[in-house]
Amino acid sequence: MLMAAPGTKYLYKDLTGMVHIHAYDAHLRVTSTVQAVVSSMDLEKEGFDAFIAPDATDAAFGALIREGLDRTRFFTFGEDPYVGKGSGGFRKKLAAWHKAAAKAEGKKTADEVHKTARACRCMRTTGFFLFTNAAKGRFVQDGFSEVSDATPRYWEALCDPYADDATLGHTARAALDAMVV
Repeated sequence: MLMAAPGTKYLYKDLTGMVHIHAYDAHLRVTSTVQAVVSSMDLEKEGFDAFIAPDATDAAFGALIREGLDRTRFFTFGEDPYVGKGSGGFRKKLAAWHKAAAKAEGKKTADEVHKTARACRCMRTTGFFLFTNAAKGRFVQDGFSEVSDATPRYWEALCDPYADDATLGHTARAALDAMVV
């Protein structure tokens, strides 16, 4: 894991995958994304959404992250499944995504789950893996927002494109620990 200078840049054309990573009390969760003009969690059956125990090895966690990255789907804006009439009930699917977290955690509501949850993101490009921290946020899909790289609270780490699964899992845990409350 390399600590990078804040604001590592990459070209969209170099992006090969992105996942949202969440840490709940009793589970870690990896969710793939849909990439078009905007990025959103992939809540379709073709997407990837998996839970793993928090005491899983870094290698097992990293393998889950890699699988989620491999399941990232790319579209043009017109093909984006969450834009316009083709949105397929995104709000209902997002509610189901939150309910799955509540059920896995044995909680009654998603709000109970998100009180102690942490999050980060991982982007894979042709040249590196980039892990960034997140902040609790309102009015965003998963309850977390990106932290601006112009603030001192921003945290990122780079991994070599050939990093092993254990390195990915270890770096993801560090990004989760760097979450802004």
